[in-house]
Amino acid sequence: MRSIKTKAVILKTGNYSEKDKMVEIFSPVYGKCCLLAKGANSSRFRFGGAIEVPNYVQVIAYKGKSFFILNHSDLLKTYPVIRSDFNRISLVFYVFDVIKKATLYEQNNENLFKLIIKTLSFIEKGRIKTDRYPVNFQSSDEKTATVNVKELIREQCDFIKSFFHTEFLLVEGLLKEKDKVSDYEFRCAFEEYCGKKLRDPVFI
Repeated sequence: MRSIKTKAVILKTGNYSEKDKMVEIFSPVYGKCCLLAKGANSSRFRFGGAIEVPNYVQVIAYKGKSFFILNHSDLLKTYPVIRSDFNRISLVFYVFDVIKKATLYEQNNENLFKLIIKTLSFIEKGRIKTDRYPVNFQSSDEKTATVNVKELIREQCDFIKSFFHTEFLLVEGLLKEKDKVSDYEFRCAFEEYCGKKLRDPVFI
């Protein structure tokens, strides 16, 4: 019986049956995988709330006839700020849509996993600060009372989206220079690479 133990990000969940839930994850070793979480819908204590988008978890699963069967999950990190803000969760769903459409199942891609974790951290904190992107947005509580907080969050999300576009193309070998790409340039490169279209995130 093949079993796996890996850290992963929850990309998507959905009902498989009245009692069971299907969970799509992305891990550094196994890439995108589907796990069947038996009993997840019948008891809220079965997996302790760990298997929710966009949680960072450690899972243990074994190979069933058609799917990996989730045996155990530990919650490593949750993202309360993302979950409480429409624009941030909209950006997360967009990032995950890119990942799901660009990857095949059970293909190792550690660099892409690292990019997912980094992007989630930036969205949660509302800031980017790396050697390549030396920008540090102030959080809403550090701004003066005259600042429109929603406008600030939209600005943050737009900048993080641009960061993700550039880094994704670099990770996938579609961009040689480390220059910022426009949304249009990213969509063209992505559609040529995957043959799939993307829908822009909705910010309010």
